[in-house]
Amino acid sequence: MGAGSIGRPDLVDGGMTRGEPGATVTGMSSSFPEFPAPQPLDGQRTWTATFESYDQRNDDIYYIVDLREGDQRVARFIAQVWPSVPGNEWDGPKFVENVRQGIAKIAATGKTNTSYIGKMV
Repeated sequence: MGAGSIGRPDLVDGGMTRGEPGATVTGMSSSFPEFPAPQPLDGQRTWTATFESYDQRNDDIYYIVDLREGDQRVARFIAQVWPSVPGNEWDGPKFVENVRQGIAKIAATGKTNTSYIGKMV
């Protein structure tokens, strides 16, 4: 099911609620962090990431990543991350850091790591 497909534009695939930028996106029993503040990559580039969707069957999380050089966006793409979560710590700081590091590795390449295009508009 896609956004709005059940008459609820606030729901995304799997029934998760899409948060406002900078919010934590809450799904069934998990929260997915967003990264609205620029995250440094190197001396020139930064990235931000917005939660796009979660594939529960495969435990894949998708983010829309904006890559910037200074104030200019130079790329926008989907990043697919596979969280490594100790136990059931889906809401803990280790999970958030693991997701951040996963996105950072993909952002550093400057391109997507998946054929999934999601809701990139």
